[in-house]
Amino acid sequence: MNSQSRVGHRFIVLVSSQVLSQLGNNFFSLALLWYVLKITGSRSDVAIMAALQVFPNVFSLFAGTFADRMNRWNLMIITDISRFAIAGLIAGLGFGHLLSIWILGGLVFLLQLTGTFFTPAEMAVFPSMVSQEALATANGINQALTMVSQLVGMALGGLLLVIVGPFTLMLLNSVSFIISVVALLFIKPRNTEMPDGSALHQKTTFSDDWKDGIKEVLKQKTLRMLIPIAVIVNFALAPIMSLDAPWIKQVLHLQATQYGLVGASMMLGIMVGNIFVGYLNTRVSFRRLLPIGLAVMAGCVICLSQIPVYLVTITCMIGFGIAAGVINASLFTLIQKITPGPLLGRVSGVMFSFTTISLPIGMAVGSALAVHVSLAFIFAGGGVLAAIGAVLSLLIPDSVNVRPRTS
Repeated sequence: MNSQSRVGHRFIVLVSSQVLSQLGNNFFSLALLWYVLKITGSRSDVAIMAALQVFPNVFSLFAGTFADRMNRWNLMIITDISRFAIAGLIAGLGFGHLLSIWILGGLVFLLQLTGTFFTPAEMAVFPSMVSQEALATANGINQALTMVSQLVGMALGGLLLVIVGPFTLMLLNSVSFIISVVALLFIKPRNTEMPDGSALHQKTTFSDDWKDGIKEVLKQKTLRMLIPIAVIVNFALAPIMSLDAPWIKQVLHLQATQYGLVGASMMLGIMVGNIFVGYLNTRVSFRRLLPIGLAVMAGCVICLSQIPVYLVTITCMIGFGIAAGVINASLFTLIQKITPGPLLGRVSGVMFSFTTISLPIGMAVGSALAVHVSLAFIFAGGGVLAAIGAVLSLLIPDSVNVRPRTS
């Protein structure tokens, strides 16, 4: 491996700290959905709570602008301190038997809303930590390690959920954010200037900077065409993310441990996809990877829905995860390569917001349908719609205009 393709120790510390943070996030999500299903017995309530975890992603549309106007390291630190406090409050109220479903929903929304400021800031600091040649490898490493934590989180979380209960898992999530803060303080650059020339934004308004991010996305044809495809696919596949607990408990008639292993199988697949993404990006264009990946995801969901067998569910989730891992890491790399440094926070926030805006809508629709039709029908319909998205992705241009990043 040549020097240009290597990643530095600061990058390794950053992504390693996020391994623990993501482990806590998975403990929290697993405990949350299983707890709601246990106390309400309602598929709709589970889907609504899952939607509350993803709906705040819409606000990434504005969070990315904060990442470009502030010191990105300080923003990540403030975000994780806030998440520590909110997650700790949820666990404390739960232990004290003071947590109604309405209070829980409100705090979950606030927790996820706070987290939207972290993602665009983290994505924007990556290019300052590694060379452009190493971006695909760095994104693959980041997501692979994230999936390792999620893999462990799902597999171990299901077991811990039975042993220690949901609120202990939520407390562990709170602790993970403090570990992240310590790591960020350790690797934060010593200079206090805002990165990537962000100090220039002191002379502009928030509104002007936000509009610049929108304009940059619309100017790039590839990004512009990706948005409607992502909206369709995320809407189609959202129910499998929000109704997986009822699928395991009410259709396959299994318990929390098996539920955790299903989630772990998807994370394993994503990790495998992330490991090979650097290799694939040097040999296959994004335009070709995208439709192949979407077709695999659609096929896995359809197969899972029609064969309600635990082993089939596990196998399909692995295949689904491999395709998702390749697509996500490739997309992050694409955005980082074609976006000027000072705009990277805004562009990543806008893309993340636009491409995930349909997730809560899909979850809400899935929740409403789950009362009247079978989960197999909902999943299969989503798979067919995702296949349509794969066909539409063939229209994306074959070449991408990669410009050098400026600071």
